[in-house]
Amino acid sequence: MIRIGLRRVAALGIAVLTSCGALNAAAQSYPNRPVTIVMPLSPGGGADSMTRVLAQGLTEELKQSFLVENKPGANGNIGNVSVARAAPDGYTLLSAYSGIQVTNPSLYAKPGWDPIKDFAPVALMGRAPHVVVARKDLPVNNLTELVAYATANPNKLTFASTGIGSLSQIGGEQLMQATKIKMTHVPYRGAGPSMNDLVAGMVDISIVTPASAMGNLSAGNIKALGLMAARRHPMLPDVSTVQEQGLPLIDLTTWFALFAPAGTPDAVIQTLAAKVEKIVASPAYKARIQDQGSYAEFLGPKELGELTARDLAYWRPIIEAAGIRVE
Repeated sequence: MIRIGLRRVAALGIAVLTSCGALNAAAQSYPNRPVTIVMPLSPGGGADSMTRVLAQGLTEELKQSFLVENKPGANGNIGNVSVARAAPDGYTLLSAYSGIQVTNPSLYAKPGWDPIKDFAPVALMGRAPHVVVARKDLPVNNLTELVAYATANPNKLTFASTGIGSLSQIGGEQLMQATKIKMTHVPYRGAGPSMNDLVAGMVDISIVTPASAMGNLSAGNIKALGLMAARRHPMLPDVSTVQEQGLPLIDLTTWFALFAPAGTPDAVIQTLAAKVEKIVASPAYKARIQDQGSYAEFLGPKELGELTARDLAYWRPIIEAAGIRVE
């Protein structure tokens, strides 16, 4: 009995060593076939555009095709689940948007994936702030005046969001919690419809990324009241931040990052992270990302993991206090 047990242990040990050896060999030759980057949102948005710019850079750097596959649905949960269940070999990656990655776990009772247990952080590739914009005839010109007006007229103002559970709704709730004002939420299906109604004067304000508002701001159809971010944005150099206007720091800055399925070999993670760092630092990438309303920024695997954990803890109480749930 003892001999049989020892043989089984030895065989198991050989199998484990063989498997590890195969994984290490595969990691060293990575990538030797096309890689799929799953984008859990529809084509055409800022997150999708940034992902495609990065994919092009990775294709050039690693001499292998990096293909973007859009898998929208269930506010990003469908795409995230598909990557969480993929083989951890580096050939299926997730382009993560923080509006999904660190808010869905608080918005959904069972999103079907865990941001910490199911994914290995690879690299941050950029961020995008949110700006508060208003219909052009609203009698306020900055966030300080908005707070004063809303305080004098509770629930009179309406704020448009890009949907239930979206960062623009969460940002509106965050603004109300921080300044003790009350507004009425009006959800839309995306930034386009909300902008159309803001221009038409059907709603009072909206909270969006600069790219979604630039056209109407430039045309004078709406006006910018302030940035919900810690720093100004190059696309809106004359628009001050909440802190510059004497209000509490409300940082509604989204981030975009690359993740792999949990268990992906560290050699693969490090190869990808090094290439992403090089791409994000390039002038061409920075220029293209800025044109889309974002700015380039790199964080490595460890720092991205810390950011994810920190933001999960940051958004949960805000979402719970606002009573936002998505089923």
